[in-house]
Amino acid sequence: MTCGVARKPGDADRRPGAMIEPRRAVPAALLVMLIAAGCGGATASAAPSDDTSPTAAPASTGPAASAVPEPSAAAIDPATPTACLSLGAEDCQRARGMAATVLTSSDPAPVYVQVGSFFCAAGERCATTLLARPEGDVLIEFGDGKGINVHLKVAADGTFATTRDEGFFISVEPSSAPGLAIGATPYTLGHCGIFSGIDHGGTWWDPVGPVDADHSDAINSAAGTLTVTDPLHASFVTPSGFSVQLLRRVGSKLLPGCM
Repeated sequence: MTCGVARKPGDADRRPGAMIEPRRAVPAALLVMLIAAGCGGATASAAPSDDTSPTAAPASTGPAASAVPEPSAAAIDPATPTACLSLGAEDCQRARGMAATVLTSSDPAPVYVQVGSFFCAAGERCATTLLARPEGDVLIEFGDGKGINVHLKVAADGTFATTRDEGFFISVEPSSAPGLAIGATPYTLGHCGIFSGIDHGGTWWDPVGPVDADHSDAINSAAGTLTVTDPLHASFVTPSGFSVQLLRRVGSKLLPGCM
């Protein structure tokens, strides 16, 4: 396997493999084997969920439910804040476990994980499972402006392949005015949606939990309401129904190149 270029969503028509140009360099992403020359290709077996519900988290059915790779040395702490873009909760966890197989003993502990987007193999608005969405990316941030991208391909039989690279990410400090106030305020996402980052009150806010990355507001400039519920938690909602839960972070954030 050769080194791959990280695939990122940008506008509503983008699919995996689309070229992305840098958006800006200022504000707006188990020890298995050592990675050779900064690029790895690991294969293993972990059967994806077979639930076909397009909205609910995939159900645990048969062997698939217990097929998450077992950590051997370097693993991602389950408490690490994680965004699940376009995958249900169970398959999001499964994809995160697959991505963790590229971690080495020299990697710092992850501080944030963005699973997805994972794209439908056929059609649009497919089920939020790895059977329906067998290919996508996982961003693993280590803090201090460092992180990796892991590209996943999952076969119907559960075999998966990983490609590790540095991705096209820029470490960006927040630039919004400091001074965080509890309550609701109008907020407009950048032209790459949540991939532009959410910068409010002098700090970045990370998406966490399930995120409907198929919604056009997720990947485009969209006006909505950002509500800070306490110093660590907030939410963003648009009139068309897109919503995302947010967790405050300290310091810089990795943002993808974006048209």
